[in-house]
Amino acid sequence: VVTPLLLAWCHRPPRIWRPRHALEAAVLFGGLVLASQLGFGGWPLPMDAHYPLGFLPIPFLVWAAFRFGPREAATAAAVTAGIAVWDTMHGFGPFVGTTVQGSLLFLQAFVGVLAATILAMAAVVAERQDAQATLRRARDELEGRVTERTQELLRLTETLRADITERARVAAALGQSEAGFRLLFANHPQPMWVYDLETLQFLEVNEAAVAHYGYSRDEFLHMRIADIRPPEDVPRLLENLA
Repeated sequence: VVTPLLLAWCHRPPRIWRPRHALEAAVLFGGLVLASQLGFGGWPLPMDAHYPLGFLPIPFLVWAAFRFGPREAATAAAVTAGIAVWDTMHGFGPFVGTTVQGSLLFLQAFVGVLAATILAMAAVVAERQDAQATLRRARDELEGRVTERTQELLRLTETLRADITERARVAAALGQSEAGFRLLFANHPQPMWVYDLETLQFLEVNEAAVAHYGYSRDEFLHMRIADIRPPEDVPRLLENLA
């Protein structure tokens, strides 16, 4: 009874009592003292009756184990044991026998079983509460990570959307520029062409080139630049192109 009480109060962090919990604890321990006095002292029953009411504190001990934890359960067990020992020593309660030693021996068995049961129950409840707290922390951490990842994905989505919008704008501008260049190229009054730098093959010619040289567009696309120049100008043409 004493060792769990000392360990519980020395090693567990202090509880922050809220008004509702403080009121519940006051009601619990008040009811426990009253039930213990009624069960072991006979009060307000006749003192010499020795009614077998030692079970009366048990609901309050279970209450302490389930609602508060090992510290409060150990305290409740110690209070119950103290009242039981005091009353039995003074000849009150269901454990009074012919001798004090015999009375305390029966009382010790009762208190030992009661304390071991209540403290084991409180330990199981505390472990379950700790496991639930761990699960809640893991859930909160997971929700935080999911929220962070979601925000990151939203930022990436906005960035991609802005990039796509910019690319579409650039593509539209390039399309307009290319359309304007093609229009200028096709309608320019001077002969113009586009050729391959490696093979000198014509890739595109405008209408002025077709009209000036007399070749059709398809014929141009099968010719090289050197084909429309006199043979004696080809070396200088190649030098200029280089």
